[in-house]
Amino acid sequence: MAKLTAANHRPFRGQDRRKKAMVAFLKSDLFLRFFGGFVLGAVGMFAFQPSEPPALVSSAMAASDATL
Repeated sequence: MAKLTAANHRPFRGQDRRKKAMVAFLKSDLFLRFFGGFVLGAVGMFAFQPSEPPALVSSAMAASDATL
């Protein structure tokens, strides 16, 4: 019986198909656009986050405290 090495080892037929399908999905235009949307959204959230809290929230809280 021959010794199995990385050079002569072949994965099961189902594993090979699943691997090819996953690689095809990761290279697909649909996945790249979907992932790109998440990247743009994350960059936008950090880039446009205000450094100070908005003024409307603090005055609204002050108005609710004044009516009590």
